[in-house]
Amino acid sequence: EDKYRKRRVGDPKYHVYYHCTRRRDPNCPEPYLTEEKLIKEIVRYINFTSMAHPQMIHYTEKIKFGMEQYQKLRNEIFIQQNINPDKMPFDFREYAKYTLTRGTTPDKREIINALGGIVYIHNQMVCSAPSK
Repeated sequence: EDKYRKRRVGDPKYHVYYHCTRRRDPNCPEPYLTEEKLIKEIVRYINFTSMAHPQMIHYTEKIKFGMEQYQKLRNEIFIQQNINPDKMPFDFREYAKYTLTRGTTPDKREIINALGGIVYIHNQMVCSAPSK
C-alpha cells in the first residue's frame, strides 16, 4: 500500500507498506512491513543463503547481464578514486542490495526469483518455509 503521511511542516512524506493479502486466512496476524524493513530482511536472507546454500541461487541471463553492467560501473568509480577494483570483492550480495534499493520493479522481482523458490514473511522476517 502507498501512503502519504501529512506533516506539520513541509510536503507529505511518502511510504510504501507491505502486508498479507489475507486471502488464505482473513485473520492473519502478520503485521505491516515498511519497504525499508523488507529490503533489509531480503538482504539478510540473501547473505545467509549465499553463504550457507549458494547452490540455491539461480543466476539467470538477466541477472548475469545486470551484474556485469553494475560491476563495470563500480570498477570505473573505483578507478576514478584511485582504488584497485581487484582488491574489492564483488558478488551477488552486493548486486542484489543495489538492485533492491535502487533497481526497477522487474529487476527486484528477478532477484527474488533467483533465490530458488518461494520466500515467506513471518514475524516481519523473510524465510524459506511458511509459518504454521
